[in-house]
Amino acid sequence: MSYIEQEKAKYKAFIFFSYLYYPTYFGLQKVTEKSILIPTAHAEPSFYFSGFRKMFSLPRFIMYNTKSEKLLVESTYPDTQRIKSDIAGIGFEPPLFDEDKEREIKSQYFVYIGRIDIHKGCKELLDYFTKVNKPGVKLVMIGKNHLKTEVKNDNIIFTGFIDEGEKLSYLQHCEALLIPSRYESLSMVTLEAMSAGKPVLANGHCDVLKSHIDRSEAGFVYYNKEDFIAQINKILNLSARDKQDIAQKGKSYVEKNFQWGNIMKKFDAAIDFVSAAE
Repeated sequence: MSYIEQEKAKYKAFIFFSYLYYPTYFGLQKVTEKSILIPTAHAEPSFYFSGFRKMFSLPRFIMYNTKSEKLLVESTYPDTQRIKSDIAGIGFEPPLFDEDKEREIKSQYFVYIGRIDIHKGCKELLDYFTKVNKPGVKLVMIGKNHLKTEVKNDNIIFTGFIDEGEKLSYLQHCEALLIPSRYESLSMVTLEAMSAGKPVLANGHCDVLKSHIDRSEAGFVYYNKEDFIAQINKILNLSARDKQDIAQKGKSYVEKNFQWGNIMKKFDAAIDFVSAAE
C-alpha cells in the first residue's frame, strides 16, 4: 500500500482483481482516480458484508466477467450503476488434444475439474452421483481433495493434481463436465469444456453457469438430485448427432465471446479512460 501511494504517478492505471482481498479493498482507496476493478463477484455470504458498500463506489472503471455478475453487483451496490463499465471475461485458445494418447478409462465417465471442496458443491455432487443407477459409469474428480470425509466407491476416482496433458486427455474422452458450484463469477473450466466441444452439466442455482448454458445451448442444468439424475441419463443417451450439435454450439459460443483480441481491446479502452482522468 505504501508503494502504491508513493509511486502512483508513474502508472497509467491500477487493475485490482477480486473484490474480497486486502490489496483491492485498501488499494482502491489510494488510487481511486485511475483504478479498474475486476470484481470476480458472486452471491457468496461475504459479498453482502456492509463494509464493501463504500469500496464498490470507488473504482473509476469496473470490468465484469459476465452480464450476470454485472447485474448482481449493480443490484446489490447501486452506486456502481453510475460507474463506467464493460464486460470482458477471459480469452481461450482451443485445446490441443493428443489423438494418439490412449484414454485413461475405457468405460463411460463424467469429469469434475477444480478444487474438491464442500464450498464448490463437491459433497453434494458426490452424494448425487452415488444415486445414479448406471453400473460402470464413473465420475473422475481432478484436483486437490479438501473434503474431510473419505469416499469409498469404485465408480468415483480421485486423481489428485495432474499435468495439463493428462487433464485434457480426461476431458477429451468424457461424456460431460460437471460443475456443482453455486458461486462462480466466470468459471474458466466451463468455457474450457465448451471450447473442447464437451457438454456441461451445471448447477442451475448459479446465475453465471445458467447463463453460459442458456446462451450457448451447449449443456444442461440441474436444481436438485432428481434433476441431476435425469440429466445424467439424458447425456448418456445423446445420439452422435446431438453430441456434434452441442460441440459446435459450445465452440462457437467461446469463439464469439471469449477471444483475446476482443478482450484486450476492451482493456485498452478502459486503461485509456482512467488515464485520461489525470
